[in-house]
This record gives sequence, structure tokens and C-alpha cells, in this order.
Amino acid sequence: MAPRGSVHYSAVVIRQRAATWPVAGAALFIGLFVLGSLATLLSVRTEQDAARLRDARAAEIVSSRLSGALQHTVAALRGADALAVDGSVSADEFTAYARDIVDGSLYRAIAFARVVSGGDRAAFEASTGLIIRDTDGKGGLVTAPQRDQYYVVTEVYPQTDQTISLRGFDIASDPIRRDAAQRSLDVAEPVVSNRISLADSGRPGVFVVQGVHLQDGTTVGFLSSGIAIDSLVQSAGIRPGTDFQLSLDGVVLAGTGGGGESRNFDVAGRTFVVDVDDPSGVNLSLPALIGAGTLLLGVGVVLAYRRDRRQTARLAATARRNRGIAALGQRLAGASNVDAVLTEVLGLAPTILESDRCVVVRRSLGDQALFVTERGAELIGAWALHAGPIRDTETGPLADTLRTKRTVSVPTRVRLAELYPGLATGTGELALQSLVCVPLVFADDICVGAIGFGWSNDLTTSELDHRLVAADTIGELASRALERAFITEVVQTGAGHLSAFAQDLARARTAAEVQAAVREHVPLVLNARSAELAGASDVADGTPNSTGLDVPGQTGQRLRLEWIGPPSTSPTQSSVLQTLTELVGQTLARISLTEQEHQLIVQLQQEVLDVQTTFDGLEIAVTYRPAMRLVGIGGDFYDVIKSDLGQLYVVIGDVTGHGTEAVTAMAELRALINHLLRSSEQLEAVCAHVDSLLARRKIFATAQIVEVDRRHNELRYINAGHPYPVLRRAGGGTETLREGHRPLLGLVSNNRAARQASRIDFAPGDELVLYTDGLIERRAEPLDESMRLLAEAIDTTGTITMAELLRSLLDRTDALGAQDKVDDDIAMVGVRSIATSPSQVDHQ
Repeated sequence: MAPRGSVHYSAVVIRQRAATWPVAGAALFIGLFVLGSLATLLSVRTEQDAARLRDARAAEIVSSRLSGALQHTVAALRGADALAVDGSVSADEFTAYARDIVDGSLYRAIAFARVVSGGDRAAFEASTGLIIRDTDGKGGLVTAPQRDQYYVVTEVYPQTDQTISLRGFDIASDPIRRDAAQRSLDVAEPVVSNRISLADSGRPGVFVVQGVHLQDGTTVGFLSSGIAIDSLVQSAGIRPGTDFQLSLDGVVLAGTGGGGESRNFDVAGRTFVVDVDDPSGVNLSLPALIGAGTLLLGVGVVLAYRRDRRQTARLAATARRNRGIAALGQRLAGASNVDAVLTEVLGLAPTILESDRCVVVRRSLGDQALFVTERGAELIGAWALHAGPIRDTETGPLADTLRTKRTVSVPTRVRLAELYPGLATGTGELALQSLVCVPLVFADDICVGAIGFGWSNDLTTSELDHRLVAADTIGELASRALERAFITEVVQTGAGHLSAFAQDLARARTAAEVQAAVREHVPLVLNARSAELAGASDVADGTPNSTGLDVPGQTGQRLRLEWIGPPSTSPTQSSVLQTLTELVGQTLARISLTEQEHQLIVQLQQEVLDVQTTFDGLEIAVTYRPAMRLVGIGGDFYDVIKSDLGQLYVVIGDVTGHGTEAVTAMAELRALINHLLRSSEQLEAVCAHVDSLLARRKIFATAQIVEVDRRHNELRYINAGHPYPVLRRAGGGTETLREGHRPLLGLVSNNRAARQASRIDFAPGDELVLYTDGLIERRAEPLDESMRLLAEAIDTTGTITMAELLRSLLDRTDALGAQDKVDDDIAMVGVRSIATSPSQVDHQ
């Protein structure tokens, strides 16, 4: 039998163990609870950090894309001074310049605004047919009030119903646009405004403006456009559901609020702020699972910590790459030539991607050779590979990229010499573990080169994929910069010759003059041996070193070019050829239309200005000479009228403008005055009737109407804004008829006192000369001085016929140099009083 003590001992031991389990369980529970709580809190903190990192990454990406797109679009207006290289901005030059900008940027339209002073407003509106207008604040336009200066839109591209309606709009009427335009003069760079409503659509946007200057620094106008905020935001590719906000100087441009991470970027001296909150937010599912299983929590915390460290490192690397790409985009925006673009790419791109090798293969401008430039740890050099285009038989990553225009990724070991055939250097045996090749492609899908990035160390698939995305972005930035640089180099090389060619074409009045301009300037623009216009049968296509190009709009006309060597097929050369043929075609079309208009106007001239000049007691001579031989007469006219009651009137006047519209208006005005005077209306009444007609048609004219009273030997006259006639007395000396003033015809005025006709003696032997302003206008001489010199010239002329007197005055004008006289129509009427018997006067 066992002792009692041992039984008791066993019972005590069992009870002690039974009592230990609850304590141990509670301790374990408390310990696990504490551990789970700490792990849960740590997981929540980690997830919050990850959410912030996601916000930071999203903000970096959005700000980088917005900055790049905005920098590229704003920089497109640089170099606007090239438009005024010939001293003015023509519609064709503006269209060619604006087309390139609109096609490669966020701009939907480009406008050119001319600087017009308040004193020149009437002349500007009369010459252009535009009415200067302001915004009415409701989406419409109203006539602008009088101001000291206007910035008037005269040209727009592309021309649509919406954009054409903006012609005549004064951008200086809007304080925001005016402030931006004036700031662009101070900095000589494109300027971005505060938020505005776009003129063509009313959408929110910003206004971008760049001054256009002559070589002496004089501002002739502004290139301007608007960037729609929704188009800019769309270019950033923001994920759906993302809380996003874009601000400029504290003013919200887009979005309803960020609440996440903020990033700033500067464009054209303005600071933009991007707020982004990633839609995925904070994920609490992992902390909940960790709280449910404390043992798995510990493992999860360790794994999450290690994962987050890697993710943090990847996000930091991505952020560094995005910042580097943004900096590269800004540097490329300022690169003005090909070498500068390659310098920036080779200097920054390897650092951005942390690559050991960067190789750029590019075609030359003439597409005759390939050049390679490499940046590496030991090598910086450039050399020609071979002549000729890429051959289909060539292999290697770079050759594949050049041929297919697609990105090539090589995750396996490759030797440097295998990148491209012929690329053999002292480091040709250096092995690369990973390689990415991206193409350089222009907007018209022409591949001009490729960039290869190589890494000596092993990269995981994920790491290579991230760098592949960044490499593609760098390739796109470099492609756009190279395209701008190519175009800039070509424009700079041939700008002078092309400008001279355009000026000669603008002055050309015949096909022979166009041919002469082609032979003189086109070979210099294209570096060709010769160029000429020829019929289609005279140009043999396919002959060595020669090319025949159709002239647009001219059937049977071709531009024949003979080259020094094989003709170039580069995209830039093709663009220049197209521009040249279009200029020639447009000029020939203009000449054809002008010749047709000339025939019509000459016919009108013969019909309208055929007047009777034979009257008893008077010697009358008339003359008319147009400003340009192919334009014909403009608004100048004269008339000699005998009323139904026997009164004799001499009329001379000038309607603003040239061409068929001016001739038509002149013919109507002349017919009306003729009818009223034949009806023996008083001079004051005639002017009042004419005012009513012209005011309704918004036409203005000057006129001098003289009634010749031979019975009383006097003149009765009225002057509507016309140059003063000159009266030479029979006994010597001259007078100018400065009385009888009234406003221009068509300009309604309440000043009745200024509308009365005046009288002056007109004795036998006295001579009266009436003329239009083309006879006396001088570029550097006041009109009063010109009229004084004209009176002096008439006074010193000997006794000759009136026709000879008018001829001598024309010869006097012709003797002036082209730089002194103004090319304008000239009309003159000369009247000399001859002694007659009263009976003759009564009879007539």
C-alpha cells in the first residue's frame, strides 16, 4: 500500500499543473493580444505610408506629364520673330508658321494680333475691312471704344467659323490678355496668363502670348493662343476616380480638390500646383487579417516591412526618374539645334535610367549617312558608320528598332559590338546584361534614329519593365525635340533665301517675273544646281540628278530641279519642296486673277472716266493714272457736268480702296453726283444726299465740287475733305482754295456752318488745277508742304496748254525716287477760262 504522503503529493502536483494552464493561457493570450495590437497598429501605419507613397507617385507622374506637355506647348511659340524677318507678317507666312505649331502642340488655333495705335484706327479698318471689337462679357463681340492702342487679331489658323469670327478682336480689351501681352514684351519669351475663358469655345483655359519683333526691336504684333484646361488635363492620363486639383497662383484651374500629395512645377515663370489623392486609399484588410491571427501577424509584419522597403525603393526610384524626365523635357525645350538635343539626351538620360551605356544612332539631314554617339563610363565619341539607308539584311537590336520603329528589349547578355553592325570600338567586348532600344520617330511616322540603354548588372523583369516605360518617355521627348531642331536648322539655313523668294513672288506681276524669281532663289534655298518653271512635257522625270514637281493648281506647270548630286529624300527637304511649289502655285493663281481683274477694271475705267471736255469759253484737260498697272484704277474719279439749266460743274474725288469694289463704289458715287448736278441741285444739297447714301453703306470719300459761272467770271465750290485745288491767276501768282470746308462724304455731322459753299473770282486767263492725293503724297513730307510746293511748281510753269500742264505735273512726280513717293492713283482736271462774248455764254 502506498503511503498517504505520496498520494497527497501526487494530488498537489496535479492541482498545481491544473492551476498553471489558465495562467499560462491568459499570459499567452495577453501576450498575443499585445503582439497582435502592436502588429495591427504597425500594419495600419505601414499601409498609411504606402498610401502616401502612392499619392506621391501619382502626384509626381501627373505633375511630370502636365509640366512636359505645358512646357512643350508654350515653347512652340518661341522664335516668333522669324515671322517678321522681311519686315512684315503676311497671311501665307503666318499660315505656314502656325500650321507647324498647331499640329504638334495642345493649341487648337493660333492668332496673330497687330499693334494698331488709336490714331491709325480709321486707316486700319478702312484698309483691312475689319472693325476693331471688344468682348461684351456674354460670349459676343461689340465695337471697341476709342483707345490709345489696340492689339487687333488680323490672322487666325486654322480658319473655321469660330476662329474667323475673332478677326478684329482687340486682345488688349481683356485685362488678363493685355497684361500677358505686355509682360511678353519685357521678357522676350512666351508668357502664360491667369485663368481665362477661351475666345472660340468659352472653355476654361490659359492664354499664351509671344511678341513678334522686327530686327530693330520694334514690336509689330503678337502670336497668341489658348490652352484648354480639359485638354491639358487629358494629356496627363489621370486615373478614373482620382481626387485631383490643378491650381495657378492660388486659382483653381481644374478638379474639385486633392487632399493627397502636392507637387509644384514652373512654366514660363508661373507656378502651377498639383494635388493628387490616389483612388485606392488606405487598405485595412491586411490589418484585420493580421489581428485575427497573431502568429501569422508576426510573419506578415516582417514580410510587409521587407515588401514596403522594396516598394519604397521602387517608388523613390520612379520619382527620381520622373523628376529627371521633367528636367530633361525642360532642357530639351530650350535646345535649338540637333547637337544641343543630343548633348542633353546623352548627358541626362543615362543618369535618369542609371544605365552604364547610352548609344544614339541617327540619320543625317540628307539621309545619306548614319552617325553614332555614345556616352559610357570610359568612352565619349562620335563617328560615321556607313553611307546609305538601313538594309533589311542588317541585324542587331538598334538595327531592328530603326527598321521597325518599335521599342526592343533584350533581357539577356549581349556584347556592345552586337548592338549595330560596324559598331566596333576598344570596348566592343564589354558585355551588357540587359538592353533597351527606343526609336526616334517624327510626327509623320518617319524614324530618324534610335537610343540604346545598356546595364552591366542583372535587372529583374520588374526593374526592366519600369525602366522600359521611362525609356519610351525619353524617346518621345527626344523625338519631338529633334524634329523641332531639324526644322529650325533648315529654316535658319534657308530663311534668308526663302524670305527673298517670297518677297519677289509678292512683287511679281507676270509669269516671267515668277520664272526669274524661281531661277534666282530656289537653287539657293534647296542647294540645287538650277531651277525653272516648265511645261509638263519639258520635264523628264527619272533622269539622273533631276526632279519634276507639279505646281498645285496650275495644270501643265511643273517645277524642274537639277541637283548637284543625288536628290535628297529627307522629310525636311520634302516639306520645303512642298512649300516652294505652293508659293509658286498661289502666285501664278494670283497673277491670273489679277490680270482678269485688270481687264475688267480697264473696261470700267474707259466707260466711267470718259467725259466731255469741249465747252465754249473753257479749255479743259483731264488725266488719270492708276497706282499699279495690273490693278487698274481705284477709287479716284473726275467728271465734267453740264446741268439742265446750263450750269457747268467740275468734280474730282477719291473713294477709299482699290480694285473692283472701289471702282464699283466710285461709279455709283460719280453717277449720283452727276444726276444731282444735272438736276441743278445746290452744292450743299448734293453733299447731303451723298452723305445719306454712303453712310448707309459705310463708305467714305473725299470730293471737290466746283461750279464754273462764266457769266459772272467766278467759281462757287465746296470741299469734302479733299486736297486744296490750285488757282493760277492770268497776271501771275497762285492761290489755294481753302474755303468751303465740310466733313468727308459719308461722315454725318451736325456742324451745318461748315457745309456752306464759297465763291472766288475766275477771270479770263485764270487756270484751276484739281487733283487727288496721289499727286502730292510723300513718305517724309507733310501734306501742307507738298501742296505748297505743288502751287509753286504750277506758278513757275510757262504758258502751255492745260494738257501739257497736267503732263508736266505727272513728270514732276515721276522724277521722285521710289523711296519718297507713295504708290497711289492720280487723277487731275485742269480748267482755263477763255474770254468769250456774253452771247456765246448765254447760248451755251
